[in-house]
Parts: sequence; C-alpha cells; structure tokens
Amino acid sequence: MLDALVGAFGLGAADTVVDLGRGTGQLSLPLAARVGAVIGVDPEPDMLTLARQAALNVARANATWLLGADSDLPALGRLLGERTIGALTVAVAIHLMDRDTLFRAARPLLRAGGGVAVVTNGAPLWLQDAEWSGALRECLERLLGHSALSADRLPSTQGRSAFAAEVRDALGGRDQVTERVRVWLQFGTPA
Repeated sequence: MLDALVGAFGLGAADTVVDLGRGTGQLSLPLAARVGAVIGVDPEPDMLTLARQAALNVARANATWLLGADSDLPALGRLLGERTIGALTVAVAIHLMDRDTLFRAARPLLRAGGGVAVVTNGAPLWLQDAEWSGALRECLERLLGHSALSADRLPSTQGRSAFAAEVRDALGGRDQVTERVRVWLQFGTPA
C-alpha cells in the first residue's frame, strides 16, 4: 500500500505529507520513512501522545504531531504559507469527516502531482471470522451491550485494568492475537 501511495504521487525526501485522523501513527510513521516530513493531525490528545511515543521508539524525528481536526486544514494551510504538500492522507477516519469540505480545503495545499489518499480496511477486529474474534465480540457485548466501543464508553482509567483482564479471560488468557486486515487505498489528484 505504501509503495502504491508513494508511486501515485511521486513522494520523496522533498515532500511533506499531512496525515489527518492520525490516531497512533500507524500510517504516519511508515510514511515518514519515505518522505521529508509528516504532520500527523488528530483531535484526541491521547492518540497524539501514543503517536509521539511510537515515533520516539523508532527514532523517527521527521514526524510532528498537531492537535486538530479536518476542519483545521485551512489554518494549517496558512501556517505552511507558500509551501505545498505532496499528499494528504486519511486512514480509517474518513467517515468522521466532512469529505466535500475536506477535499476543497486540501486542493490549494497540494503540489503539482500531489493528491489525497484515503486508506480503509476491512471488518473491525470484533467482527472477523476467527475464534478469538467471536470471543472478543461476546465479551464486549456482555460488558457494553454492543460490540463497538466509542470513546465516551471507554472504561475509566481506574477501570481499564479490570476491563483488560475480562477481555484477556474471554480470549482464553491470550495477550496477542492475529488480525487479518484487507486494506483499500483510494487516491486522487486535483483536476
């Protein structure tokens, strides 16, 4: 997927990539190994803390992390001034964004040949066709009444270790499972 993304936009050491809805840096950090700089933007401070730590763990000094959302793209453009970006990426979070507004705001930031890439993946880990996935789904449904976990439903800091223990018990004591993920990359360049 990274090869396709880099090839589609001709990304290289002279490019900056803005990664929106960045989460823990799963796309930002591999991209940072292939471009000059990555600006990871996320509305959740905890996600940015995890991304920053992940960058430190792999000694990736060309990634920076900003608290913000897709609606902050025009302000980021003003900060960039005359500089342009090679790509704007959104991995898995596109459903949370106003796509029409986002794509309009991205257009003036992109260098010639640059573009927007949306990365999505398959079924959530609790809906996969694996024994551990069914056990996880049952545990989440028992604990939460449903299998999806929104941020406002996360256990409190004090309750997380008990939550983790229940999930681990539901998974038969396993600390690790294998998740099969099919990734789709959709990309485009301004006309």
